Amino acid sequence: MQGSPGFEHLRSLRDSGRIVVIDGAMGTELQARGVPMDEHAWCGVANLRAPDLVREIHEDHIRAGADVVIANTYMSGLGPMQRAGLGDRFEEGNLRAVRAARAAIDGTAVGPVALAGSVSVTPWAAPESGHGSGERAQIRDGYARQVDVLARAGVDLIALEMVVDTRLGQPAVEAALAGGLPVWLGLSMQVAGADPKASESLPPIEPDAREIARACLRDELDAVNIMHTDIHDVADGIEMARELWTGPLGVYPHHGIWKQPDWTFEDVPVQQLVELAQDWVRLGATMLGGCCGLRTHHVAALRELADSRGSA
Repeated sequence: MQGSPGFEHLRSLRDSGRIVVIDGAMGTELQARGVPMDEHAWCGVANLRAPDLVREIHEDHIRAGADVVIANTYMSGLGPMQRAGLGDRFEEGNLRAVRAARAAIDGTAVGPVALAGSVSVTPWAAPESGHGSGERAQIRDGYARQVDVLARAGVDLIALEMVVDTRLGQPAVEAALAGGLPVWLGLSMQVAGADPKASESLPPIEPDAREIARACLRDELDAVNIMHTDIHDVADGIEMARELWTGPLGVYPHHGIWKQPDWTFEDVPVQQLVELAQDWVRLGATMLGGCCGLRTHHVAALRELADSRGSA
């Protein structure tokens, strides 16, 4: 199936053995630049109240060397928007997010850049649903509504993010694959016994995350990502995922402490990140980026690493 120019460029980079660079965090970057985070829709409200800043952050990531930018739609699903009292602006919020990202690409990129539409699969962002026999269909339909809006808005692929259980993960995968665009599965996890202040109750890699991955993996997926996983836990996550998945594997981790709705930043020296990323590549990662707490200068360092390696 022929994809968009941005996605075809992404695929060509991977096929040639080059490392793909994914952008850095959006939500925590908005917070760092002074945007209040919403208790219910976190950074999703910024698409309506600070769209110029959303675009500027995308531009900064592109200038830093990102091959892929992820639209600010992580908390723009119907559930979060309804709980924030903005259910009637659900579609508008997603459209504005995609427009901001596309404007950044069109105005800043010197070559093709792929645009991913983020769909959050955490309980905090779940679509509203009842219980009982119809729950799975309601969840799937809720995710399908956002996938449809993102596809119509013009994203190149769908990035499912923070898949931390099968109750939400399986119907989200079904909805995303039915949308017709390439789909990334983003798994979040922690090493057993990790600091509970920073873990956000992420599933332990063994056995929980392994079982979640096994239940959600489909041959039709374009890639699997270990994302929103602490930088120190990523290597173990890659080793687990590589036993189950032989296709493209990406990494965009976090570092810091979460206390809803705000992020506490902890320093990540560039050289430390690069040394860890070299190990991730050795273990099989072919895409590198950053999630919460990782910023534009981290993206630039990953770009430099990717360029220094050339093709495998």
